[in-house]
Amino acid sequence: ACWRDIVHLAGGFYARMVAIFLRLLGEEITQSGIGFQFHPSLKIVYVEEHCLAFPAMIIFSAAIILYGVNWKDKLWFVPMGLFAIVVINILRLIFIGLSFEHLSSFYFSINHSLIYVVITYALIFLMIRWWMKRENQENKMEI
Repeated sequence: ACWRDIVHLAGGFYARMVAIFLRLLGEEITQSGIGFQFHPSLKIVYVEEHCLAFPAMIIFSAAIILYGVNWKDKLWFVPMGLFAIVVINILRLIFIGLSFEHLSSFYFSINHSLIYVVITYALIFLMIRWWMKRENQENKMEI
């Protein structure tokens, strides 16, 4: 499959997940493809390529794979971390959608471009830091 198909598939997954959770929060939402639409305002949010957290997943995976020697633990920690990144990203997209619907464009822009990005990467770097501390403690025990 070409890159665009992968992006569309991942964007559709995120849009579906976000729409489900927004409905649980009482929002009137319809979802189609990579977009979800609020009602009655008719505002539409599209989950485009830059919303998919692929760079964050690559940074996380590379950091874990390149740090430490315990491959057995890497085999469970990388998938667990990738799952955590997906969950973090779904939460980020929920808050971005709510910001888009309920806040002014100024606050949406700040939340979309800065605040949620910082929070997302901070959580990912905390996972990496936890892994590095864990690896250091295990290596000290073996010596």
